[in-house]
Amino acid sequence: MDTKVVTRVFIENEEGAVMLGKRTKGAGAKQWALIGGKPNEGEELSETVVREVKEETGLDFEPLYIGKIIDASFDADSPWHVYLFKGKATGELNLDLDEILEIIYVTKADIDGLDIAFNHKDLLLEFFGES
Repeated sequence: MDTKVVTRVFIENEEGAVMLGKRTKGAGAKQWALIGGKPNEGEELSETVVREVKEETGLDFEPLYIGKIIDASFDADSPWHVYLFKGKATGELNLDLDEILEIIYVTKADIDGLDIAFNHKDLLLEFFGES
């Protein structure tokens, strides 16, 4: 069995709000989600998040690893290993509309009213509780 690996990033603005992107397609389409993705063959996870942020948003990202969770919500027999990073992004926003329709920055108070994909609401609540 191959280990399923994905990265997620908490991109914070100056006020401490976190970026969410509205997914264009695939699982979670039209829902808000943290930016991230799967590593390419031989790619370090920190390289994955830098690449994914750049590809999806056009922004440069300096990652700080903050932890790992096991997400079995889709398939208990083959859970995802989710590696979490946080940091600030710089540069000019240039969305890849094939991936992300729009972005917003949210605080803990904002997330209840949003249609958030996967387990990302739980991740945000935990992040805001600790940050």
